[in-house]
Amino acid sequence: MPVILKNNVDSVLAQAINASETAMVVATGEGTKFPALAAGEYFYATLVSAQGTREIVKVTGKSGDTLAIQRGQEGTTANGFSTGSRVEMRVTAASITDLVDEHDQAAEISIADAGGYYTSDNVEGALQEAAQASTTKYVPPGAGAVTRTVQSRLRDFVSVKDFGAVGDGVTDDTAALKAAFDYAIPLGIPVHLEGSFRVTGPIQPYVLRASGEAHIVCRGAVTITVDAASTGFRDLFYLETTAVNNCSITGGSLYIDCNSKAASAIGFRHNATSQGGQVNIECPVTIVDCYNTDASATYENQAIFVYGDYEAVLIDQPRVVGVSRAGSGGACKGISVGAFTGVVTINQPYVKNVLVGGGTFDADGIATLGKILGTTYNARGGSVRLNEPTFVDCQGRSFKSQCSDVTVMRPKVYRQNVVSISNGLDFDFQTGGTSLLVDPLFEYRLNGATSPLGASFAPVAFQQLLDNQQNVGKSIGGTILTEVLIPRYAFVIHQATALESYTEVNGLVIQPIGALTNALDRSIVEFKASEVEAKSTKTNIVVHDVRGPMGLYAIGYTNYGGGALTSKLNIEVSDCYNTLTSSTRQLFASLSGSSILAVEGFLFRENYGFRSLLPAGWTFDFNDLVTGSYFTVDIAAVSATNAPSWGASGYAYVEVLDQWFNSADQHIRVTVNNAATSNSVFFTQGGTTPTWGTIK
Repeated sequence: MPVILKNNVDSVLAQAINASETAMVVATGEGTKFPALAAGEYFYATLVSAQGTREIVKVTGKSGDTLAIQRGQEGTTANGFSTGSRVEMRVTAASITDLVDEHDQAAEISIADAGGYYTSDNVEGALQEAAQASTTKYVPPGAGAVTRTVQSRLRDFVSVKDFGAVGDGVTDDTAALKAAFDYAIPLGIPVHLEGSFRVTGPIQPYVLRASGEAHIVCRGAVTITVDAASTGFRDLFYLETTAVNNCSITGGSLYIDCNSKAASAIGFRHNATSQGGQVNIECPVTIVDCYNTDASATYENQAIFVYGDYEAVLIDQPRVVGVSRAGSGGACKGISVGAFTGVVTINQPYVKNVLVGGGTFDADGIATLGKILGTTYNARGGSVRLNEPTFVDCQGRSFKSQCSDVTVMRPKVYRQNVVSISNGLDFDFQTGGTSLLVDPLFEYRLNGATSPLGASFAPVAFQQLLDNQQNVGKSIGGTILTEVLIPRYAFVIHQATALESYTEVNGLVIQPIGALTNALDRSIVEFKASEVEAKSTKTNIVVHDVRGPMGLYAIGYTNYGGGALTSKLNIEVSDCYNTLTSSTRQLFASLSGSSILAVEGFLFRENYGFRSLLPAGWTFDFNDLVTGSYFTVDIAAVSATNAPSWGASGYAYVEVLDQWFNSADQHIRVTVNNAATSNSVFFTQGGTTPTWGTIK
């Protein structure tokens, strides 16, 4: 709503007014002195009585000599004024403030002298012509405010229109946008964009600057489109500084169409060795069709790229559709944040069709790579919070993280139209530390008869690798809806020097759709036993409350080399419900190669559709059993220390009911399957050397 200014305008009241009236009449014929007002326009007038009483009013309409007014403006009080009181147009604080606030809408601001009206796209220039902005004072409202010149106030930011941008979607605005940012970045002042911009090359190509900041303000819905006839190029907008920088995109919304000509859309980076600066992408940014046209290129291309030791990165509601490349020499990513030690928060991202371009490199929807703080397997810097992301048909991982503190909340993954790379994953937690995946939804559908899942696919991988911090990986809750068979749900990966690890899958629901009856056919959790053997620290794996049709083992392993695991490996499978009862499997078993026959601790309890029978050759000590464990043994096939006199053959059901004192003091009940024998139910309260009694 533009304010109108006009010089040398005055009159007197033709009729007296009281303090409540909302119209005033000036001297006959003198209404023409005052500006004509279009819809939404207004000006300020000052009433002055013979006694010196003043009131500022806002004039919102004019009909002949009658002015519609809003009373008591700018801290003045509505009063009664007699006939003959002066009515004057003066420059007031509000009129200047309103002009400044409308600076980004300069085309709507009108300024007139006594000879007529004119408009200006450059507000600063208009004020200089009408009011000498370089010397006119601007007094901000509020206690403690500092007086500046209007010119200084207007130079707090720039508009791309100040540099000749048209914003009609037809004119080539590349040079104007580049000039605006070339001017603003060294000063660290915001650049305002409004309209639709057609470009034919980079707005900010790669240039290493000593310092500078990029702040983009979108006035309403802003569109930037790379012309389809352009020659392909690397970066549409990229800022890299040696010193710490702050960068932001705020305002309405920003839509960027790279039109398969720009490899990457937005990049912010600083190379300072210490933490500092922030990146805030607070307005919704949509980026489509990033494409690297250079078939020989080996650099990564991505829609959004943030790199450096920032103290905070916020990306709110980004939308990326299409990142790919002509050659096979490099990776593609939808959103990439790297080398940070601060907090990275990405809210409600939508990432679709990040493709590998024919090679074997990464094609990740989102990648977060914390700063390396020591050796390869030391904890990585920073924290990541990924909230409610949606991933659709990303050819590699949906999400990859190399960070020691990661939480992914309520993600959704859809795969149908793109076949993933071999050994593909959706969530790859690559370092260890603390990794939490909460309430994920996976939906895998056939594309005709073709599965979108490549060979050896898994929805989740926990790489428990850190050697200076314990490793905890949890998948809590979640649902899998699938038309295609999935080999396993989660891989667990270890390395020799890693500290103790804890991996848990809890509360997963698996639901086949279409003609599929068996959703998983290998394991819920899978690991390489040789990696656990190589460690000197403990490995703990828990599977709890997983439900659905599963023709698999709960915990499966490969590559067992025969090493002792009685001080290293603890496993738990509890409250799982396998509805595929026609294909019951063991709770813990080898998927290939030799079998593990002894662990430090195991707990099997209340699992339906799985065999509770321990593997043949299993070795255990009744003193070491875990409270709450229920399982079955083939007496002739296991080696049990401190066992009851249960005979040489037959099956026995073992219940570890309670720990009543120390760890060895447990209530244990053993039921032998031959009820005709004189002793078929045994009971002990444990102890270092348990004494078994018989109930029957």
